[in-house]
Amino acid sequence: MKIAVMSDIHGNYIALQRCLAHALEQNVDAYIFLGDYLGEFPYPQRTLEILYELKQNASCIFIRGNKEDYWLNRRKDQNCDWKSGNRSVMAMIYNYNSLNAKDLDFLKRCRSAKASGLPGWNRFWLVMERLLRIRKRCFRRIYSFKNAKSAISYADIPICRDSFLTGKRKS
Repeated sequence: MKIAVMSDIHGNYIALQRCLAHALEQNVDAYIFLGDYLGEFPYPQRTLEILYELKQNASCIFIRGNKEDYWLNRRKDQNCDWKSGNRSVMAMIYNYNSLNAKDLDFLKRCRSAKASGLPGWNRFWLVMERLLRIRKRCFRRIYSFKNAKSAISYADIPICRDSFLTGKRKS
């Protein structure tokens, strides 16, 4: 079984289409998406429609990235603090305003971590970014190293995106 793993699409539906075409040429059997489906590129609906269609026609696993958490937090609290004036935040607001209830429900169903497996594969653990320490201001919870280590020990294959320690580096 061949699996394609993709992350950080950021709304670039043209690149997504090309990656999916390449995956089809490689006879990929399943897809794993690691979050940040929308972001700095326009036409978020095109990206989501591609993902919805793929989900109907192929075996797909979706987890949530930090951008999805931003939009879901905004859905709960319209007054959440997004620093204005920066281009990234302006793109976030544009994307949020383009999302409908179906889109937000899809993003909500994506988990930030998921233990899973596919036929013929060992167990694997999918984890959103900042595995060892997730910044509280973004996600309203902190994963300690101990918790991350125990989660990974479950799996034969950890698949993590943007895994790094945040904060000050020790000299």
